[in-house]
This record gives sequence, structure tokens and C-alpha cells, in this order.
Amino acid sequence: MPWLIDAANLGGVLGGAAGARNTEGILAALLPWARERKQVVVVFDGPEPPGMATHLGGVAIVWSGNRSADEVITKRVATAGKGAKAWTVVTNDQTLARHCRD
Repeated sequence: MPWLIDAANLGGVLGGAAGARNTEGILAALLPWARERKQVVVVFDGPEPPGMATHLGGVAIVWSGNRSADEVITKRVATAGKGAKAWTVVTNDQTLARHCRD
């Protein structure tokens, strides 16, 4: 089962507002869990920092650029077509969760 992770929400759960911006902390928390998963994509808000990897272990790292991470996640689910139901979106954002379910 593939997983699509809202990084800011995960970081917020781990460390509040500061945690939502803690890229290294989010990835450190995610990597042990991701080892047991087949496909994991984590989406961060904002532009990609210079020199940032696009993959770390089994985790694909995506930056939203000038869009929100929510927009990127919603679009990925929408463009997956019939395969969208295979994805599990991890977020505590109720609006994003509803858009992904719809």
C-alpha cells in the first residue's frame, strides 16, 4: 500500500508549530516507520532547499514550491485515477482528508 504524508501535519504532531517546519526531525521520525512500507511520499510546503535529496531511504521527498502541500497531495490523488484508492493519505487536516476521500 502506498502512503502520502502531509509533512507539516506530521511535524505539528511531533513538535507543534516549530515541528511543522523541522524537515530533519520529520524525516528522522518517518524513516524507521517507512522501512516497513512499500512506497512512501512525504510532501513539504515551500520551495526545495538547495542540495536537498529527493529520496532518503525508501521515502520520496516532494516540495510544493509556490503551491501548498495540500494542493500537491490533492492533485496526486486526483491524477491517480482508479489507483487513488490504493493510496493512504496521512494528515490531520480534515479539509484535505475530505478532498482526498472525495
